[in-house]
Amino acid sequence: MNDTKYFELLGRLTELEKRVEVLEGNKVSGASMLVDTPAEYVITKKWNKNEVIEEIKQQASKHNIKIRKASMAEGAGVIVEGSGKKVMLRRSRDYAIANHLQDEFNFSGWSTVTDEEMSGFDAYIFAVHQHNDIHFFIFDDEQMKAVKNKKDKDSQGRYHFYIAKTREGKYVDHREDTVIPLDNFHNNWEVLKGGIE
Repeated sequence: MNDTKYFELLGRLTELEKRVEVLEGNKVSGASMLVDTPAEYVITKKWNKNEVIEEIKQQASKHNIKIRKASMAEGAGVIVEGSGKKVMLRRSRDYAIANHLQDEFNFSGWSTVTDEEMSGFDAYIFAVHQHNDIHFFIFDDEQMKAVKNKKDKDSQGRYHFYIAKTREGKYVDHREDTVIPLDNFHNNWEVLKGGIE
């Protein structure tokens, strides 16, 4: 099975697990999960959406940016108070160990998004959970278009983002032979300042 098919199937399975969790009414706040490593088991915090938003609020406040959770009518995500910027939020757990990438990457997240889902947003935050930390990658609309233009859509019109930190300390989007540098977008909180353009 090639990497593209593998990650597409993994994404479908992850989405199905999320839907089952919602249907069963399971609450994951503060829960933990076991991540299988070659040598040992590591307890990893499983971050739910509200916890991620709270962490975004805390990190943004360090840069004098006030954030609130958007309502469903506002299109979900978060809103930058004062400017009214709508910010899409995508979350991912760390797949480096599960996908046997730990020799290359400290962490490797995976998210998908379509053009339709991205419309109406002024900025984008991709959050990757690693152990008990969250790594934020923040793009304004033009920056996102530049990254997206280096990608191909899958058969269902989705762009796949493989956001990682290399063992050399570089932040990248990696897929097969394509590597997109993302160092400038890690904790890029300044993008959220200012008004809507």
